[in-house]
Amino acid sequence: MPIAGTFDYVAIVPDRSDNGTFECVVQVREPVICCGDDLRDSRLVGITPVLRTTDAGVTPDAGPRRPWVLRTCITLTAATRRLATVAAVSFHIDKALTSCFRVGDVVHLARTACGGLGLSLLRGGDLVVAVGAITAVPLGRGVVARIPTDLIAGAEEIFRRRDPDFELPECPLEVSGDRTLSVIYRGRRTLGPYELFVEHGFLKGLPGTDVCAAIWRKGSCPGEAATASAMLLEGQGSLSMSQW
Repeated sequence: MPIAGTFDYVAIVPDRSDNGTFECVVQVREPVICCGDDLRDSRLVGITPVLRTTDAGVTPDAGPRRPWVLRTCITLTAATRRLATVAAVSFHIDKALTSCFRVGDVVHLARTACGGLGLSLLRGGDLVVAVGAITAVPLGRGVVARIPTDLIAGAEEIFRRRDPDFELPECPLEVSGDRTLSVIYRGRRTLGPYELFVEHGFLKGLPGTDVCAAIWRKGSCPGEAATASAMLLEGQGSLSMSQW
C-alpha cells in the first residue's frame, strides 16, 4: 500500500463533554516533506484531520473474534481535500477503553502499509494502553514492541538445512518493558506492571497481516476493554471510509 493510504497521527485529549465524547484536531506525528507526488505526500485523511468520538452502541456482528461490547466510534475527517486520499474514516473500540482517556493524555493513531490499525494512549510519557497493531504506535518510556526479524531469520536458517524452502507462516511478537522481555505468538503474559494479550503475531503474505495485540498498565485500564478493542480493530472491515 502506498503511504497515501496510511496515517500516523497524534492528538491531545481535550476537555470532554458530560457523556465522555470529545472532538479535537490531530496532526501527523512526523512532518511531511512534500515532493510533488500525491502518493508520497498525501495521508489517508490528510495532514490535520478532525477526530471525533461518538457512542456507537453494541457490536452488531458479534462472534468469536468480534466481542459483544458497548463501542465508541472514532471518526477522522479531513480538514481539506488537499493531501487527503479520502474524506473520512471511522473505526470502533470498546467504550470502556475510551472511558480511561483523561484530559491531556496523548493518543497515537496509525494505519500501516499492511492495513493494520493501532492505537496507544500515553499519560505523562508512560503507557496506559495500546491496542491493535501495537508495533506501529509509540508505547512510552521503557516499552518496546517489535517483530524480532533477527531471531526469525536465524530460526528459519536452521530449518532450511533440511528444507531449503522452509518459512515460518507467522512471526512472533517481541515486547519488552520494566526489564522483562517476552516473545509470543498468542496468549497472555505479565511484564512487570503491564499485561500483554496477543491474538496473533504478524502473518506473512502480500502484504501480510499486522499483529493483533493489546498491552495495558495494570490498574489504569480494564484488561477486557483492551483485548476487546484489539479484536475490534482486526480485519478488513474494521475501517470504514467515506470517499470524496
